[in-house]
Amino acid sequence: MKNKRSKLITAKPKKNPIKQLKLIAMVGVPGSGKSTWAKNYCKKHPSVIRVATDEIRSDIFGHQYHEPAEIFVWAVAESMGRLLLSNGHSILVDATNITKTLQLKWIRMASNHGAEVSFVIIDTPLKTCLVNNRKRPKNQQVPHMAIEAFYMEFEKSVPDLVQEFNATRIKYKEVE
Repeated sequence: MKNKRSKLITAKPKKNPIKQLKLIAMVGVPGSGKSTWAKNYCKKHPSVIRVATDEIRSDIFGHQYHEPAEIFVWAVAESMGRLLLSNGHSILVDATNITKTLQLKWIRMASNHGAEVSFVIIDTPLKTCLVNNRKRPKNQQVPHMAIEAFYMEFEKSVPDLVQEFNATRIKYKEVE
């Protein structure tokens, strides 16, 4: 049985005098538990709308990943985020968000809409991510080598994200 914990890392936003909007961005490797955490959070906080790149891919192509469509998938996710925030809805971005470029994109979007931005870092061992991935339906599995590449990038980028927000990185361990 696994013990999963998460850490919210919060930046200082512009204040919205009517309602404090939130942009929560997940950060983690495929198979780490991001979507599970995100779905549970949105169930508990129904005013927060989940924007999930995997679901955008699946709705359009019937599977999780199609390289030529990635620019389109991300454009749809960003457009959804801007539209929802501009209409007064808080959002949770359910994607890997491992790169600094993506993290800064969400920070700018939140700032432009007067929203508070938070990052939820799901830090799961590589072995666990690979096992979780194998449990997915075939059309939702991520190639083993891609997960390893994401994990290497995660290990490089998360300390910077944590340091910039003066937060602690939480490590997860499996509990027997």
